[in-house]
Amino acid sequence: MFLATTALEKFWNKKDKILFLGEWCKLYDRKYEIESLDSKMLEFEWNDLEKQKDAIIYCNEVYENILDEMVVILNNYHNINQDKKYWRMLLSSWLLPFIQVAYDKYIHIKKAINIDSEIYSYVLNASDYYTPANFSDFMRQMTNNEQYHLQIYSQIFINLSLNYKVINSSKKQPKNKIIIINKEPLREKVLRVSTAVLNKLFNKKSTLITSVFFKKNTLQSILRLLFKSRFSLLFNNMNHNINIKEDASIDNRKILFKNNIDSDFQRILNNIFVYNFPIIFLEGYKNFDNKVSELSLQVPNLAFSSSALHGNDIFKFFVAKNKIKLLYRQHGGGYGLELLSSPEKIERDSADIFYTQGWSEGSKTIPLSLGINKDNITENYNINFIMTAMPRYVYRFNFSEDSSKMMVYIENSKQFLSNLKILNNLTIRQYKLDYKWNIKARLLEVNKNLKFDNKTNYYKQIAGARLNIFDHMHTGYLETLSIDVPTIIIIPKDVYCFRDGVKPYIRMLKDAKILFEDPIEASNFVNEIYNDIEDWWLSNEVQKVRAKFCHQYSRTSENWEDEWVEEFNRIMILSS
Repeated sequence: MFLATTALEKFWNKKDKILFLGEWCKLYDRKYEIESLDSKMLEFEWNDLEKQKDAIIYCNEVYENILDEMVVILNNYHNINQDKKYWRMLLSSWLLPFIQVAYDKYIHIKKAINIDSEIYSYVLNASDYYTPANFSDFMRQMTNNEQYHLQIYSQIFINLSLNYKVINSSKKQPKNKIIIINKEPLREKVLRVSTAVLNKLFNKKSTLITSVFFKKNTLQSILRLLFKSRFSLLFNNMNHNINIKEDASIDNRKILFKNNIDSDFQRILNNIFVYNFPIIFLEGYKNFDNKVSELSLQVPNLAFSSSALHGNDIFKFFVAKNKIKLLYRQHGGGYGLELLSSPEKIERDSADIFYTQGWSEGSKTIPLSLGINKDNITENYNINFIMTAMPRYVYRFNFSEDSSKMMVYIENSKQFLSNLKILNNLTIRQYKLDYKWNIKARLLEVNKNLKFDNKTNYYKQIAGARLNIFDHMHTGYLETLSIDVPTIIIIPKDVYCFRDGVKPYIRMLKDAKILFEDPIEASNFVNEIYNDIEDWWLSNEVQKVRAKFCHQYSRTSENWEDEWVEEFNRIMILSS
């Protein structure tokens, strides 16, 4: 039997019986061609939430072990002596997801072998392999590049000593290089320079503010924070230009990652590091580190961010090297809710203090409110159906509708729409990326007259609606609940997995008819209350549940600037 690991049909043997490794192999616009093949689909391993939980725990253990090894390897390679905290801040946003991606691919290939021990596949020629420059480049490959996923499948397949045939790619990869070109807006530059000058004139202490998103009145919020803090805040999003061109030295990497590990998966993981370990941490490290130092940035007492630990290499190198105390705030809806969250782990492990939207777990997690965003509310009679989309391939482990679970998610949404009687008043807003799921075409199978709108400003669209219906639990529903706009959430059954402390709040949302796991029950309820949405939403029961849930998971305050400044001052005093 032939194993297809990719949607690239050049790497299929259509003359043999095909086992598709996952739904990512089958593109919607090729469905008729695929239906004509003699094929079957491998069951997605992570449909079993217990197996997914065990996989996340295992990958976390591997990650900590590998990180210990990397401290020694990278310190020796660069002839430096940095501690684990330093390397964790630099590596974790790439290392943990890469381990999870590799493990997902490893497990599914092993699962296919159990079906047919003689299974074979086509693999990518090593001359077509690509080495990511940094984390941002890695994520671009994860979400947009079929060939990069094929590369990792091929490397695992070869390391398992399975039967394969090498195929050359018709798509040549670009030259490996690190180029960080940030076009700093004039307003940002003025803010960066002016806050630095004001801080030197009026305050001896400073807190660096990088990549913190204000959803409304950004400049007003910044100015109020600045004055209330007595100019102790340095606003700098680290949008500096750094241009480095470095090639991956494969021969040196083979020596560097040579191993005698007994574990089959960890042995393979070390072998595939050769081609996949980002250049910025090896060949490009010293040059990039020097370039960051040459920026001559003012070293603050504290640093505060809500997203820079992932895509901002300048921030990570600067904060880690100068051992700046890191304050970090959650950015997203799964934090504190999902049973195990990879981005939350990455951020909490690197942060000295982690700020949440209301919940707390241990002394390092502290609630910190956001501002109330009600300015955009303009009433209308529309109902919004707000959708999401996740990449076709696993790019990290999530307890949500990722990878093949997207098929369950899409079917769930189709069932809801097919039973809805007020489609004329419904507007569908898709996620900005489709990842080749072709979601719009799939929904139009339900009703060819469905209305879509992705042009209207998102915040105006959701703030002014009579009702917002979310078919997922990411970030948007927290925003509408916090500004008290009628909200209904529909999630696929057995896709999300919540922490024990969250379950009473989930039960409350269900009892108040805010959250549903059955799309037909949800659509029946919307049909029933459409003419009296306000009566349901403004009832004491629903408002009590909304307020209690928001206090725990989407806390807002009219005095949030004072609370932030007070907290920064408190940490500054404790750190003195």
